[in-house]
Amino acid sequence: MKCNVLTVCLAIFCIVLLYDNSSGQDYNGFIQQKKFSEALQIIQSQLDAIYSKRSIDKKIPDSYIAIEKIEEGIDLKKLFSDRKLQPYFIENNETLYTLHINAALCYQNIFKYNEAVQHYFQALRFTIITEKDHSIFYSLALLFKRLKKTEAYLNYLEEAYEIKPDNYDYSLELALALAPGKNKKKALFHLNRYIQSKGSETPPELYLTAANCYESIGDFINAGRYYQLYLNNHPDDAAIQFALGYLAFTKISDMKLAYASLTKGLSLYGETDLIRKGISHSIIGDITSMDLNYTESLDNYLQATQIAERIQKSIEDKKNSIEG
Repeated sequence: MKCNVLTVCLAIFCIVLLYDNSSGQDYNGFIQQKKFSEALQIIQSQLDAIYSKRSIDKKIPDSYIAIEKIEEGIDLKKLFSDRKLQPYFIENNETLYTLHINAALCYQNIFKYNEAVQHYFQALRFTIITEKDHSIFYSLALLFKRLKKTEAYLNYLEEAYEIKPDNYDYSLELALALAPGKNKKKALFHLNRYIQSKGSETPPELYLTAANCYESIGDFINAGRYYQLYLNNHPDDAAIQFALGYLAFTKISDMKLAYASLTKGLSLYGETDLIRKGISHSIIGDITSMDLNYTESLDNYLQATQIAERIQKSIEDKKNSIEG
């Protein structure tokens, strides 16, 4: 009888032990099934079990590091890689590193972005940062973007690029994020990296972005060059033909380019696009006059004058309709 009881107890113990040993894998199945809340319960229980057994100096603090500190993201690669800097780096621990990454993934998918940030940050405390971690920094960048924390988003995106510079998509995202702001030169650095990596497969719209950035910083020659690259792909873009022609005439003093672009533009403008038409005829009149082609010059000046009169009449008609 005692033997049977002992056998039963051993069997139960083995079942419990097997379940305990395999439970570490259970959350992966839930993640694959997109059952993130269920996966989180298992992950958190494993984290609690591990931390409860650790010595005081290696425990995670009761309150995680303030998210404002994480946002700063200043020289994080150095911060985490230096073992002497506490409380950021603790130790190399693949188990805790993996658990925190998966916890972050789960929180991210249930839209708890602050919690996801905390767990990605904790994961970095249990590894020496290498190229493998670029995706964590990128995930942090995207989380801060969703949290509308632009500076933190850019900081972590730049960290991802620095860890893995051969991922040119990071340069593209940095360029597009920076281009609307004041840091045009950094935007152009990353944009040119991406364009060079893509070569002839570069999306033409990126040439236009580069042209706008160069024009903003007063580099008109490069602006003109990128406008031309864009127009090689979209020659019927009337607005850009006008922009290039006007830039070539007023800033670059390339009369041949100005004449070609503005003449092409005149064949594309709509019937109501009177302002561009008038300016184009006026500039072409100036260019042809400099070339001593007075007949063409006079014809363009006359057309510019007629368009100016039409615009003036349209203004007066609208004014009268408002007053009447």
